[in-house]
Amino acid sequence: MKDLREQVKNAISGLRLEKLKKLYSENPEQVKQLLQIEDFSTCQWNYTALFWCIIPCFRRDEVSHLKSLEIMKWIYQNVDDPEKLLKDRTTSGATVLHWAGFLNHLEAAKWLCEKRPAMVFEKDMNGQVAMNYIINNWCVEVFGWMYSCYPNVMLIKDNAGRTVRECLIESYKNPFESKK
Repeated sequence: MKDLREQVKNAISGLRLEKLKKLYSENPEQVKQLLQIEDFSTCQWNYTALFWCIIPCFRRDEVSHLKSLEIMKWIYQNVDDPEKLLKDRTTSGATVLHWAGFLNHLEAAKWLCEKRPAMVFEKDMNGQVAMNYIINNWCVEVFGWMYSCYPNVMLIKDNAGRTVRECLIESYKNPFESKK
């Protein structure tokens, strides 16, 4: 099963949907089980299958974004409990929406919010919502879309008591000034 786990992980992180479908057709129950387990990656960050779809988007090119969304949708349709996938978090409490926003993956953010709108308001261990990650990485496209659909997210406070709006204003004051 470990070898199959690596093959599945590599198919997802390499954005090779056809390879993933082939593995699934050869071992449907084992692949389905791998896509559902909580620590798919066997690493300390607790990345599940949907997170592995987002990781290649560090390249920030349109092809990576389209392929990753295609694989996310395929995984969602081919597991026993797709809602559980949308509730998974990293060890820091981030959701897949936090990561999609951080990487400016607009279409993934839209799809995730369509499937589970409550994810917009879910906080990581520091009390930050996905919009904080979007602001911290200056992801203008995702910010504009999310703000137009969920303006109340700007009022959520993190563990330090700062609203998302205050974090936005602070990030624009002087992005080169060190944080005190």
